Amino acid sequence: MSHKTFTFLLLNLIISAIATEPISLGAPSSKADLQVYMVVTEKPNGDPTTVYVRMLTSLLCSEKAAKKALVYVYKFSMQGFAAKLTHQQAKCLSKYPGVISVEKDQIVSLPPLRDEGN
Repeated sequence: MSHKTFTFLLLNLIISAIATEPISLGAPSSKADLQVYMVVTEKPNGDPTTVYVRMLTSLLCSEKAAKKALVYVYKFSMQGFAAKLTHQQAKCLSKYPGVISVEKDQIVSLPPLRDEGN
């Protein structure tokens, strides 16, 4: 196991141990509270899907819940994943080691292209 992987796992264990509200993080009050968030990460050591499921498992306290929350794994355009999370879960995940940013998924419209020929 590499030093970076060991540090990541150790910090996840510490974060899990000191979390003051694990029930509210692991069990959202309703499905309506869940939204898709895009999580940009550093390049994972190992299989990205496995790394992200482990990350979500430490957040949600359940591998089954983690697999259900994982929507998509980005492998080409960026490093990261999309997951169904509550606002509080996304906020907590943004503090994990290796996480660069966590943003709510949204549709962005581009302005129309100008016709340079006219």
